[in-house]
Amino acid sequence: DTLQFYPAIKGSKSDRFLNIDAPEMEGDTQEPWATSSRDNLRGLLPQRTKITIKTDVEEKDIYGRILGHNVREKDSLNANKEQLRQGQAVTYVIWPNVAYFDEYRTAQIEAQGNGRGIWNPTTPLTELPFLYRCRIDSCTLSKPVGDFYTKKYVDPADWGQVHVNNRIFFWTETDASSAGYTKCPQDQQGNYASSCFAPGN
Repeated sequence: DTLQFYPAIKGSKSDRFLNIDAPEMEGDTQEPWATSSRDNLRGLLPQRTKITIKTDVEEKDIYGRILGHNVREKDSLNANKEQLRQGQAVTYVIWPNVAYFDEYRTAQIEAQGNGRGIWNPTTPLTELPFLYRCRIDSCTLSKPVGDFYTKKYVDPADWGQVHVNNRIFFWTETDASSAGYTKCPQDQQGNYASSCFAPGN
């Protein structure tokens, strides 16, 4: 889900693919899917491929990388979407960069329905990339997670309550509120209201 490009754009030659998350290389729960994802991307965008990089609300991440939707110029193929469609990555949408949400979700559902890549029912990816990174870094999950369709969000630790096809991550609860989301109500036992969660397909 990253590539190097030339010439530089806004002082950067590094591109982090928007809205997708690929398995991490050499991760104990990430292989062989990481190698498969890398090789698939190399096939889609081999060296010297001409691309158009389309940004969203935020043009760079905290590491200075361009945040991009990467479109192959010769045939307008969106490599971000194609990685999802082939089951080589999972959606990972962080507000406010949500322009392609429905389109990417549809590609992911196609991969799931056909058991491609990380969604192969006999050898599925067992740990999502963002969870793997957090585990090896001994971090605490901190992003509230919303359901794109109900506009409700849950606490970071309860990310699994929201279907993988509907998730949108926020840096803070203030961001979620600014985007028009409200906290999903909970009963006295801490159970979230079922109305907060839309079907996954």
